[in-house]
Amino acid sequence: MMKQLATFWLAALFAVSPLTAEQQKPLGEQLRVRWDGFNVIVIKDGVKHPFNVQKDMKAYAIENVRLLSAKASGDFIYLLLDITAASRGGSEEAAQGECGVAEEESLIWLKVNQEFKEINSKSFPIESCWDGATPDHADKPLTFDGSRLIVTGSTFRDPSKSEWAQMGELVSYTYTVEYSLKHPDEGLQVKLVREER
Repeated sequence: MMKQLATFWLAALFAVSPLTAEQQKPLGEQLRVRWDGFNVIVIKDGVKHPFNVQKDMKAYAIENVRLLSAKASGDFIYLLLDITAASRGGSEEAAQGECGVAEEESLIWLKVNQEFKEINSKSFPIESCWDGATPDHADKPLTFDGSRLIVTGSTFRDPSKSEWAQMGELVSYTYTVEYSLKHPDEGLQVKLVREER
């Protein structure tokens, strides 16, 4: 009798609020990303949610955006974006200047609420002409190894500082950036090791 009652209430619940096929998909499969200028637009159920990422990149124009991860946890949603952009404009003059044909690539972590309003963000330039950053993955697409994404490389500037090292000071860093699918609330975990030559 108890089993029949439980089955009845479960059937009634789904009759009142059935899940659509779209709602049953993992969150990442429910989202689409586009861009317009430096606005990355996350689309869910036809609704567009723009996020301006200009502060996160020294670049001329976004060329591609990949959504690497989308995880809901508690009251928040955590997004991990891989964004590539041109370092400078496409004019002939720009192409012949410093970083004229170079590319910028940044990992950007966003913490948003259920209405996709930004609560927090963090970024790291894994490839950058302007920051002298070179990743070790050598043009291979970023992929998760199990539940973790680990990116390593080198850079001539600590991204948390606004200036380059003093003239004549030869300073470089190796970096490791980690992201955990099990703990998306931790965001990007960045380790810099300073190397003096």
